[in-house]
Amino acid sequence: LSLQGKMPGSTSFDLFRFASGNAQEMEQIMGRVPYPWFTFPDIHLHFFRPLSSATMYLDYLLFHPRAIWFHLHSILWYLAFVLCAAWLYWRLFPAPLALLCIVLFTLDDGHAIPAGWWSNRNALVAGAPALLALYAHLRWREAGRLAWLPLSLLGLVLGLLGGETALGICGYIAAYECCGRRGGDALSLETRRAHRVYEGWQRAVALMPALGVAMVFIVVYKWNGFGVYGSGIYLDPVAEFPQFAAHAPGRFLLLLGAQFLSLPSELPVVASAFQGPLVVGGVLTLALVVWLLRLAWPGLTPDERRHLRWLILGSAVSAIPVLATFPSGRLLLLPSFGGAAVIAVILRYWWRAGRAASWAVRACGILLAAIHLFLAPWAWPGLAVLVHDVDSRAREVLLASKLPRDAKAQVVMINGPDPLMGMYPRIMLEYLGAPVPAGWWTLLMSPHDLMLRRIGPRAIELEILDGELLTEQYEQLFRSPKDALKAGDVLSAREVAVQVLAAGDSGPTRMRFTFAPAFFEHAVFLVWKDGGFRKAQLPPVGEAMHLPRETGFFNVDFLPAAFRPFPAAHKLRNYR
Repeated sequence: LSLQGKMPGSTSFDLFRFASGNAQEMEQIMGRVPYPWFTFPDIHLHFFRPLSSATMYLDYLLFHPRAIWFHLHSILWYLAFVLCAAWLYWRLFPAPLALLCIVLFTLDDGHAIPAGWWSNRNALVAGAPALLALYAHLRWREAGRLAWLPLSLLGLVLGLLGGETALGICGYIAAYECCGRRGGDALSLETRRAHRVYEGWQRAVALMPALGVAMVFIVVYKWNGFGVYGSGIYLDPVAEFPQFAAHAPGRFLLLLGAQFLSLPSELPVVASAFQGPLVVGGVLTLALVVWLLRLAWPGLTPDERRHLRWLILGSAVSAIPVLATFPSGRLLLLPSFGGAAVIAVILRYWWRAGRAASWAVRACGILLAAIHLFLAPWAWPGLAVLVHDVDSRAREVLLASKLPRDAKAQVVMINGPDPLMGMYPRIMLEYLGAPVPAGWWTLLMSPHDLMLRRIGPRAIELEILDGELLTEQYEQLFRSPKDALKAGDVLSAREVAVQVLAAGDSGPTRMRFTFAPAFFEHAVFLVWKDGGFRKAQLPPVGEAMHLPRETGFFNVDFLPAAFRPFPAAHKLRNYR
């Protein structure tokens, strides 16, 4: 839709402009784009990814509407990404260990979404040139060939034009200069000790070109208004450093669990109750990996230890840019380069130890091998089947619900059960070529037990009986907790005015919605019931109706099936 000019502000080479930060513009587009009424008026979500946008625009020009070619193009980017990683592994480790690293990296289940989801191709467009930049930097520093330096900088620039993900490669370059170089080049041990200051200066100078490019990128990025503000999910590490620093440790631990044990780090977005257990899982994962690495360390050669040191440090530092958003395995493209090396070293140690290893080591080795060598390959087709079935079910629901076909209709969705069915129906209808209502207004997009009261001819009150608004992370995407709505707050979104009558610690519990006369004349009220949209008749003035909690596609009730990729397809078909 952005490529067709139907998303305000987006252009063919600037497809990742989701919100401009202009309150007046947001008020005008409300109801036509997937932003709920409680969206922070000055929300700003704008990412600088011109190269990624260009590849998507090229797909649209050449292949639209044959989407299969879009995905094949993404797979080519993934193959290029893997090839760049393979060159690096082959340079760093002996053949058997390098081959294991390549296999683990290629099969990583966290790579399935960037490779398969067209809208996330930007991670690959940023990651592949970034790995080339790292490769060229190593060639420059180890072979002493200055000609590789401009190639390294070119790879970094191309990666940054693909997306902010490429900033992570600077972590690997810095880690290499910090603890990956052989000290003193060809100097003797005595000479190196006598010239430590010189050596440190030499490393710092070698690091300056890459850091200089990164700093220029950040300055240009911020100077031209790119970045995020006002969201509780996307955090600007510079402008919102306190919030970023508060969230970063927990997000890092979730990503740690996703990298080494494939723990589903996305679950807190579905239900915040999963945040605590998954953070604990991340702590246990860290302890497990450190213990296994200590056991494997004595069996490594000096070069393997040297490379593993800077890969571990680089992997950790490369995760910093992706901590600016909610954790997901898809964010681990660059961190997984070092992560795959760690897993490979542990698996090699487990294999070599054989029966001589303790039962705990054997159990951990079997677990890691099962996760990364046997289950990870199944996650790729499993995820594809799951996404296809969710999409098919969503289309079926939309087309079977007999939604209003009047182009003047204003749909008011009272109890959207999840973000998919709460935010995207109008856009999905437009994409499918079905009749599209003039507006789609979702009052809630999380499952709650509700009481609706008709308090006037054009006014209703909605009370949440079992919780509060803005407690789930996907709701906080649109408004940060630091800008929480309080009792007495009034929001105006064109023809709909909202007053918060009562609020809890996180968000509103009772709201009054007043609709403009022209809007109410064309308003069609919908509720989500029994797995589909149903037209709702508002009660007479002064009366109320109870709307029990209903679940959609991405609620806790659905999660058990989602853990089993292929059975999930069967479960989804029966989810009615």
